[in-house]
Amino acid sequence: MKDISFITKNSALLEDLSSLTSQEQRALLAKVIKETYDFLSIRNIRRAGEGIYQSFKVFVENLADHIVKAEISQSDKDLFNAQLLSIKVGAKVPIDTFVKESMLKEFIVVNGLAEIFFTTKLIILFHRRKGYFLPVELEEKKISWQSWMDLTWKEAARGYEVYSGEKLLFKTGRSKRLTREYSTLWYGITQYDRRRASIFRPYKHADPSFHGGGHLLQIVVTWEKAEKFSYLAKTHVSLEVKDDKGEVRSVGQDIYDHIRVIPRRGFFRAANRASIIKTPDDASYYPKHFREIKRVSIPITKKEHDKIIYLVESDKYNHESAASLLKGNCVSYARSILKRVLGYEVLADISAHELLLREFLPRQLEPSLEKIFIKIRALPFLLRRALYFAPPLYPILASIGLLSFISSYYGHNNHKEYPLYTYIFFPWRIRCDIPRLFYDVLVKYTDENGYIDRKKHPELFCFE
Repeated sequence: MKDISFITKNSALLEDLSSLTSQEQRALLAKVIKETYDFLSIRNIRRAGEGIYQSFKVFVENLADHIVKAEISQSDKDLFNAQLLSIKVGAKVPIDTFVKESMLKEFIVVNGLAEIFFTTKLIILFHRRKGYFLPVELEEKKISWQSWMDLTWKEAARGYEVYSGEKLLFKTGRSKRLTREYSTLWYGITQYDRRRASIFRPYKHADPSFHGGGHLLQIVVTWEKAEKFSYLAKTHVSLEVKDDKGEVRSVGQDIYDHIRVIPRRGFFRAANRASIIKTPDDASYYPKHFREIKRVSIPITKKEHDKIIYLVESDKYNHESAASLLKGNCVSYARSILKRVLGYEVLADISAHELLLREFLPRQLEPSLEKIFIKIRALPFLLRRALYFAPPLYPILASIGLLSFISSYYGHNNHKEYPLYTYIFFPWRIRCDIPRLFYDVLVKYTDENGYIDRKKHPELFCFE
């Protein structure tokens, strides 16, 4: 995969897609997809250089985006997306493998394996007589190719147990989704619970020269692409740590998993709830066109790299994840890692009242809101406090506060969510950690390549 002229040529063709007729769009997409499959089918994606591979990955994700936007029938879009599955799992299976419904396609789709395989450079092999082969990690850091035809699906209490001979490979639910004790890392499907396992394993491997050859910490901030940016919906922060051997680890805290366990555990605080720190984080597999994805990079030492691994493993082992809506979310956890490892204090919170106004009022009012906030901050102390109780914001905030109180508990670094009386009597104290604000603060200190210079910003530096 040394020649990127294929990517350059076809990217240029796709740029003109919107100017074509429906029939021409369909013909062009069919041609590009087939050529892309042929291009990849005779190459080993796991041996591709990181720069070339990333260029190819972006190209395929842009191709998927063009299929969504193309003015063609839904049946054509379904056909092309099915063919893209063959490309994303390595282009070693026939291009029309996933056009028809099959158990293999169901298994891949329900587990999101196309994006995971594409990110980790895993592939599904194909033999004309023996069929398909899935990558499974039976021994640590070794891929074992298991014949799909030889798998035995045995019904269990809540789903299926999948065997190859007498060897249990993995377990699934009724929908064929892997149970939580199994994940897919860069050596294949393996027994690794990314929510509970205290070992912080790498999820993929990348050429270390691509990130400078040393150790690197990246803050990954994502939000939904939309005409009006949302501070609340589908926004997230996760961390990636890369070492000088090319191993890449990912960690993030997901509040939504925590909310789902509330009905089973009761509606009161519990300090011993299971951790929902994920390694790797879901955002590691997001395709480029799925959400807006921004990165801020910080060079770190081997000692700092190892300390991050130690802290994450300790937090998971001790179930110290501080999950709550406002100050115990994904941003809070990322902030805690930066503070405990680098001594960086990142001020990335905002008043709950200001957040609600910015979120739900029309976009064109934001400049006016900013002027109003400046004037409010200049008001006398008692008058400013009185405004926090003004309807309708106060009842809304009190309701959100009650939900946050119900879902919170003690967490990392003895963090504690606001007590209930604060929401009722001291609403001005309620502040929220916001992913977009976290990114906006950090990006002010980066260079043109998105790196923060550690010499300019030593330990105990405060970002605000």
